[in-house]
Amino acid sequence: MIILNIHGYRGDPQNAAYFGVLKNGYDVHTMPLDYDSALPIEMLSHLRDEYDKNGCSAIVGTSLGGFFAAVLSAEKQCRLLLVNPCLVPFYTLPLLGYSVEGADRQFTEMFSKLSMTKKELTSTIVGLRDETVTTHHYTRSMFYNERYFEIEDGMHSGATLPLYTIINKHGKEIFGE
Repeated sequence: MIILNIHGYRGDPQNAAYFGVLKNGYDVHTMPLDYDSALPIEMLSHLRDEYDKNGCSAIVGTSLGGFFAAVLSAEKQCRLLLVNPCLVPFYTLPLLGYSVEGADRQFTEMFSKLSMTKKELTSTIVGLRDETVTTHHYTRSMFYNERYFEIEDGMHSGATLPLYTIINKHGKEIFGE
């Protein structure tokens, strides 16, 4: 099993989710993404190619990477782990200085695909003190299930979340092995 790791806006490909998955013995494919240099539809196409080219069968997405991971999971019907996902990027990203022309419209068009993401294939970890993504009430309403983990003192950084421990304890249910 190879898991595609999709980092967040201005994030690091070797983020906390990457290490949480890798240290639990999973094969992980990750790559740097410059969200400021591509329109969302181009980024999704690139991620789709990476998923297929590397023989991935599951996806981990953090923050903005969670949005793309959820859309891609809906297309591929694969297992998905969301970490503090930014599921409403057309609202959150402009607050962070994101200003790619035409992106809001593309994010809005892609947004409808979230409803095709299967809750039974999705696991979610959110920090309840997330200072960057303030729309986790939406995340909860979309993906709440027995693999929805709320971390009371967790913030936006995956380093504040017990990712290794959760994946270690629930990896079989999360990734469906």
